[in-house]
Amino acid sequence: MEFLGWRSFLDRWNAEWAAAPSTREEAEEDGEEGSLEEMVEEGLGFPPVSEERISALEQRLGATLPPSYRSFLAASDGWRRADSAVYLMGTADGVHWHGDPMGFQANYENALSANSSAQDVVMAGMWSRALQLSLDSDMTDLLLDPGDVNAEGEWALYVYRGWSGEYPTRFESFGAYMRARFAEFHDDNGADPASSTTRRAHSTRPWSGRGSPVWPGTTSTVSWRR
Repeated sequence: MEFLGWRSFLDRWNAEWAAAPSTREEAEEDGEEGSLEEMVEEGLGFPPVSEERISALEQRLGATLPPSYRSFLAASDGWRRADSAVYLMGTADGVHWHGDPMGFQANYENALSANSSAQDVVMAGMWSRALQLSLDSDMTDLLLDPGDVNAEGEWALYVYRGWSGEYPTRFESFGAYMRARFAEFHDDNGADPASSTTRRAHSTRPWSGRGSPVWPGTTSTVSWRR
């Protein structure tokens, strides 16, 4: 499956973030003159990663990246502020195997019982094998699990907030996580779901290569004006 539309999707997110009230509030909280202009100029994304660098990353990791994350890198070498507690994530040079430095896997596996689901078992084993995407955060991990793969080759993404005391939240893919974060951005900034991206995200009209692109990580289309 092709994963089309990352560039348009990310450009839209960046433009709407730059104009959002929450971005101005964040700059004002920083209290530095010119902070808003500097934040907007820096933006959320980065230049794309070349195919040669993506291949080098896969060689370094010893694994083929899941499609939605791989195609994301071809559009942007990472992303800032994807989450309220994740300030930088997903750069080609920064992602690495998590390695379970806090020993969570043993705790989760010891908590398994005869009543545990198959998904519980998969998540318990995720910690030592996952790819860490979160590079600067408030105790928040973004973990892509190569042991939890769907029919399209997508690795599940788990969000673990170390300060919450809760189990990780599972997303079907990196693309699904990014769509959810963009929808959350709209919610936080008072978007009307009846007339905004939330409604448009449910369109299922195939993309012919013109006009509205496919949502990253899906076959659904988004009909926005640019």
